[in-house]
Amino acid sequence: MTEDVWTVAVVIAPVLVEQGELRVPIESIAARTGLTVRRVNDCLRMLRRHACIRSRGAAENGAPVYVLHQT
Repeated sequence: MTEDVWTVAVVIAPVLVEQGELRVPIESIAARTGLTVRRVNDCLRMLRRHACIRSRGAAENGAPVYVLHQT
């Protein structure tokens, strides 16, 4: 995993653990990490591919919803 993926993971992990899901616009994650929206999307895709998180659709505001992947 790249440093960017770790950066995104550090931002989203506390929310996933505390709230059980992440309903934050990608732009918000990008602003907090200093990464581009495209790079944050790439990082989230990699986290999904490695079964760290999984998608659960979209929130009412259009933000993607992610939860921790559990086996």
